Amino acid sequence: PVELDYFKSFLIAELTIENYFFWRDANEWKKRYSDMKRSERYEGFCYIFDTYIDHNSILWINISSDDYQEIKRLDNELYLDIPDTILDKCIGTVFSYMSVQSLPK
Repeated sequence: PVELDYFKSFLIAELTIENYFFWRDANEWKKRYSDMKRSERYEGFCYIFDTYIDHNSILWINISSDDYQEIKRLDNELYLDIPDTILDKCIGTVFSYMSVQSLPK
């Protein structure tokens, strides 16, 4: 939709497009979660982690240290049994950033 294109353009101008890409990819992963094999779930999670959450990622999103540590702990403990809720706090954080950033300054 045109509105989404305008919003993405705004985020690019504000240098925060990574928030939108993370939000989109994380929600798509959650949507497809029940249709994926365990290995596909984990592969998708690893892509999201490596692309957006890892501190060395190219499109790093700003999340709390506590959320980061919790994701790392669950990843290490659960491996292929990653729950579909593992990214929920990050999705909420990023959504709130995008909501606030879209307000006129």
